[in-house]
Amino acid sequence: MNKFKIHGECSLSWENNILIIDVEGPCNMEFYAYLHQKILSFIQNIDKSNYAALLLPRGDAVIIVDALPAHVEFLKGVSVKGIAVVLDYSGTPSMTEAMCHKAYENSGIVHQFFEHINDAKSWLTKEVLNG
Repeated sequence: MNKFKIHGECSLSWENNILIIDVEGPCNMEFYAYLHQKILSFIQNIDKSNYAALLLPRGDAVIIVDALPAHVEFLKGVSVKGIAVVLDYSGTPSMTEAMCHKAYENSGIVHQFFEHINDAKSWLTKEVLNG
């Protein structure tokens, strides 16, 4: 049972072996547990040997420091080939980039940051999935 009410929203979709994770913040600790369960359920029936993720953080959707260790462990357990983060919608792009970089680097996941969604999708398709 959650200690606090979940703050933050997310939606997941699938496009050409890319898991699109659209997150609206601000988010709290409870949100990350919810997000992890939602992702695990969503990817249950996909080819886990060849998929990438596209993160669209909106507003103040930043990985909070207290959630970072659990998020890193979660990331180590999924077999995502790479993650692209589009910072165009973020209210705190430099903080979002710093926290995401830390999480993905500590998880050993190839990642890149972009301003435009089409550039991110192109990188994921050409360099990560077909590279």
